[in-house]
Amino acid sequence: GGTLRPQKMTTSGIQQVEVEAMRVNGNQNGWTIANGATATSTEIQMGGNTRVAFYGDTDNTFNANFHIEYSQDGVSWFRGSDDNSKVIIVSATGNFYDEEIITPPRVRLTRTNNSGATENINLYWTRV
Repeated sequence: GGTLRPQKMTTSGIQQVEVEAMRVNGNQNGWTIANGATATSTEIQMGGNTRVAFYGDTDNTFNANFHIEYSQDGVSWFRGSDDNSKVIIVSATGNFYDEEIITPPRVRLTRTNNSGATENINLYWTRV
């Protein structure tokens, strides 16, 4: 059998339930960005998850930043209060990693390529 736990109620009489978040992995391998272009990653729908980790590698270390964008509806996207507030830094090896707490239901990465050549990115994410 399962573990019995006392019921919790809100002050307005609504029953509170526990939800165990499941780890969900995704990727966008072979994401290419032409020289002089700005591109966005696949939209990540957060569902019931509140944390996301982005990681991967790029063959372009000339450009240092990925920006995280947020959306309520998948149409209008925002970078938050400061244009550079959420940035993933690419190391000299081309590897990158960042973990964020996400409130809106959708998130994506955007990147500008000014390296002089087409950029190839392998992007992975894990939602928890």
